[in-house]
Amino acid sequence: MRDAANLTIRELIIHILDPQGQGLVLSSVGVPLEGSQALVDYFSHHILASLRDPGIKAARFRNINPEQPSGVCRGILRGDLPLVEGSRQLARDLYSILEQDRRITSGDLAICLFQAENYPYTRFLGILKIDPSQIFHHVILKDQRGEAYVSFETLPEAFTSERLQKCAFVQPLEPRHPEFDMLLLDRQQRLPENGSVARFFSESFLDAEEALDSRRLTEIVYRGLVYAENRVRERLTGEQSEILEEGILQAVAARRLNLDAWLEALPLADEIKQVIDQVVSPRLPSREILIDRGYSQQLVRKVKYRGAGGLRLEVPSENLNTVIVSEEYVTSDPQRPPYYRIVIETEEWKRAA
Repeated sequence: MRDAANLTIRELIIHILDPQGQGLVLSSVGVPLEGSQALVDYFSHHILASLRDPGIKAARFRNINPEQPSGVCRGILRGDLPLVEGSRQLARDLYSILEQDRRITSGDLAICLFQAENYPYTRFLGILKIDPSQIFHHVILKDQRGEAYVSFETLPEAFTSERLQKCAFVQPLEPRHPEFDMLLLDRQQRLPENGSVARFFSESFLDAEEALDSRRLTEIVYRGLVYAENRVRERLTGEQSEILEEGILQAVAARRLNLDAWLEALPLADEIKQVIDQVVSPRLPSREILIDRGYSQQLVRKVKYRGAGGLRLEVPSENLNTVIVSEEYVTSDPQRPPYYRIVIETEEWKRAA
């Protein structure tokens, strides 16, 4: 779902959730999409931007209950529950949470069914809390039959820097995906006098928890291996460091990683492998995980180093060995604490503004 492209909004309905103002205003029908291209573009833009947001995470409903949003989402996605009826129930549930905690920003709840060109046979459900903004305002209109609905009047600026804070994109729940139910974005808000506001959207409203899908597990194992490499770096020769770095690349390039088999094949001393295991194992739910190879390629595309004094170095992986020609951990200088001597060769060296 993260790679969804060329979205088509099939149905869209918006409700007003404003406990300190208008109250709960429920639409009786969905927004007529014909003639509302600006609004369709607005939501398509923000759905795609949110799906690509680094902060979005895979999540699962703690249980599927007909009386909870999980059951409502299931009913909408499988076609048993009309979007209007289901969305009104979701709006009531979220409104009751906003009523109980006036620190939570009022806003609008937009619910939509959409498809993506690269998932032509799948309908996804978008649940988006839209906070008050200077670049749109909601209006209450009526369709040809006199049924009232909430809509937005948007401006071109709506497609610039505005980001959604709370949204979820739910995939079909029957059959249920083995790893996750939704991609969830739930940015925390902070109030100086009260500290952080609880994750009302993901926890109180959706009753969802983060899921360790293959993408998240790939990130955990890669960052864990890099952290372990830093832990043992001072005990390795230059050749051994290269062996470990190559081993890390192989680990995240495989379709599946069996940590026991990977460690056994790693040609380093047992005490080094023991440290690596102690660092990485507590972060993983099992000794064998599925690797998201597309995401792992993004993770290893650049190699990043940091040093004392605020030093930062970032090099594309394919250029690493031609830029950093030697690395030595110096412990024999009586005038200084141990330090690294790094030799960098580059045909160009300019100060960046």
